[in-house]
Amino acid sequence: MKKTIVGIMTIVAMLVAILGTNVNAAEMSVPTEVKAGENVTVTISVPTDTSRYNLKLAYNTDLLEYVTTKSGDLAPEVGNRNGVLSLAAASTSQTVNTGKIEMTFKAKADITENKEANFEVTEFKANGTTETLPAVKTTIVVEAAEPTPTPEVPDVTDTPAPTGTQTPAPTGTTKPSDDGKVKYPQTGAPVYAYVAGIALVVIVAGAVLAIRKNK
Repeated sequence: MKKTIVGIMTIVAMLVAILGTNVNAAEMSVPTEVKAGENVTVTISVPTDTSRYNLKLAYNTDLLEYVTTKSGDLAPEVGNRNGVLSLAAASTSQTVNTGKIEMTFKAKADITENKEANFEVTEFKANGTTETLPAVKTTIVVEAAEPTPTPEVPDVTDTPAPTGTQTPAPTGTTKPSDDGKVKYPQTGAPVYAYVAGIALVVIVAGAVLAIRKNK
């Protein structure tokens, strides 16, 4: 009888321990994707009465840069080397952790194509109890660059090309006549008219002189 009672109490204790572990088990989460150049936060949920913890988190330094950590009322000591983030925190008074450890990283801006970034807890103890957490991952998304607009080329097909037959406007003060001879703008008479007039005056004057000598 006593053995039976002891056996039942043992089973109950084991069930309580298992249920307690399931209720208080830590969980880790991360957004499914993040844009290159933006921050991404890895969150570990722990029991709200956590007063101390030790944590080591491995991440890819080719894709991510560590930024900061927040863990409620606990300010952790931080170590960051060779892609492993080490955190250690303990309450120095009656304050306790508020239930979350938030580790913020920045996705590098010079990534040229979509990449998966993994986060793996290699060591984690909360209140002295070892916790096992599955690895999580996020996709770093690279946005496609907008295409450069092509400048518009003006349509010149409607403009006729010059044929070379156009006569430039005169730049001087003379104006060609209809027969191709130059006329002075003052009188509009052709040049040969002036020459003929002068010749006529000379002839008339010679005739007058001859008549006078004959008398």
